[in-house]
Amino acid sequence: MHETKITIHVGYPKVASTWLQTRLLPYTRNIKIVSRATIKKYLLTKQSKRNISVEGARTYFAELGPGHLVLSDEVIFSGTYYQVLRNISNIKKIFMDPTILICIRRQPELIASLYMSNVRRGGKQSVDKFVEKILSKSENNLFDHFKLFDYYHIINLLTDQFGSDKVNLFVFEQFKENQYVAIKRLVEKLDFEVDLQAIDFSPSNISYKANTLKISLLLNKFHRRRSLQRNDYILNVPYLFKLSNSLLHYFNQTRWAGKRLSSREILGNNNYDKIARLYSIPNEKLVCNNPWLEKWGYKL
Repeated sequence: MHETKITIHVGYPKVASTWLQTRLLPYTRNIKIVSRATIKKYLLTKQSKRNISVEGARTYFAELGPGHLVLSDEVIFSGTYYQVLRNISNIKKIFMDPTILICIRRQPELIASLYMSNVRRGGKQSVDKFVEKILSKSENNLFDHFKLFDYYHIINLLTDQFGSDKVNLFVFEQFKENQYVAIKRLVEKLDFEVDLQAIDFSPSNISYKANTLKISLLLNKFHRRRSLQRNDYILNVPYLFKLSNSLLHYFNQTRWAGKRLSSREILGNNNYDKIARLYSIPNEKLVCNNPWLEKWGYKL
């Protein structure tokens, strides 16, 4: 592994991950992109599955080198806190000296985006129930969802494991304000060789607008996709999800789709303020360690 440079983009979901994976990495000349199937096979640990084969993974990735290997999958930072800890542990065991890229977004905006994505993929929960699950705390905090979005804790965990010089922080708000400048800084930091003039900086994901969201929530009650139990849906209509998703994609581009929703409008005032309040203390510590984050609104 000494001849191979490793960069691992661990997440978070809904923080320009799709854009990085489809618009930037394929046009970077000096890297080898590791497929998501390979990442899932050799790196990710499900709660119900046995441990991965560390020696097998080391051998496989060694054979991919030499060169600059890039592993990019936001699923590394999805699931429960326990799964994320296991995934970090796997990375530590397999790779000698990896560079870590962690992309963050203000928690209220991130959770609002996660909810919209959940609905788009067939989710049926109301926003209140979704937020309640995200903010849930278990007696054994390994199975919390809440702790996943405590950036101060997570970044400290990564720096303890890999070293502060190896953990790179990418901020969605900076990317949103000026994509070219944010990506220019990122590629310089990660030693990527890419012609930024050839990159498409248009958005890769477009959120549902107000009326599209309402229609999607209604249609989601008529299929089983992402259903946790039988009473999640009224009736299962075969192929409805695939068909409705295609139609809603085009409907969302029309004037009948309604207005684009802010994060506060998606979550509601109570949920938005609750999220901001709960993460305000860890975010203050985060800003204390990284003063430049105050400019991007991380003091909630």
